[in-house]
Amino acid sequence: MNRTRTTLLLTVAVFALVALALPATASSPRATTASNAPHHHASHALEVKGTITALDQKADDMKVKDAANKETEIFWTADTHVAGVLKLGEPVTARYLVKNGKNMATSIKVTVPPTPAPSK
Repeated sequence: MNRTRTTLLLTVAVFALVALALPATASSPRATTASNAPHHHASHALEVKGTITALDQKADDMKVKDAANKETEIFWTADTHVAGVLKLGEPVTARYLVKNGKNMATSIKVTVPPTPAPSK
């Protein structure tokens, strides 16, 4: 009888632990997959391709207008990798993160259109 009572207590204890653990696992966050990933997250770089429409070298600030005529303001720092010379009217590709409400560039590349091959 003592053995039966011990077995019953152990069984009840196991069920109690399982019952307490189920709500904790049900509310735990799911693994992020492509289908449930956020569209824009602060740690993911965004990209804009377009033409420089405004440039302030002293403020490290420019505006880039894309093919849809949407203008995006981009800021950069000394840590930003800049390939090429930034000039008004130049085509650029800028990768950036949104930090404190500002689009902070991680890289800016002046994209010169390819020169057509000479015809023979």
